[in-house]
Amino acid sequence: MTSINATEFNLDLQKFMDSLEPGLIVPFHKKIHMQLVERITKKMPVDTGQARGGTQTGVGVALEGQTGRTDKRGGATISANLAALSPLIAGQTSYITNNVKHVGFLEQGRPGPGSKQAPQGMFAVSLEEVKAQFP
Repeated sequence: MTSINATEFNLDLQKFMDSLEPGLIVPFHKKIHMQLVERITKKMPVDTGQARGGTQTGVGVALEGQTGRTDKRGGATISANLAALSPLIAGQTSYITNNVKHVGFLEQGRPGPGSKQAPQGMFAVSLEEVKAQFP
């Protein structure tokens, strides 16, 4: 499983969400979560579609195991993550995980040449892109 330290980003988001009207907190949370899912999914290198299909959303818990989904285009993965986010309520944490064995190599490279399709990774780059919306 690839893990990105998002503590600082989460603190910044929490400060911003504290300034929102209560009815806007969950829609905002879902919007940011899905921006990340979409960016990660679209950046994921594709051979068989297993890595792209492996991105998953957990509400209240980081999911373990693999989805078993192959998705070369990404639409099914994005839709599945959106559906998994539907039970989110204010105050809950949402998680984006991908437990496909080779995702760590795709994200961080490996000894020798890394991924030619995503040399900068997917998770960390996407997180930085979304963070940039909150100066």
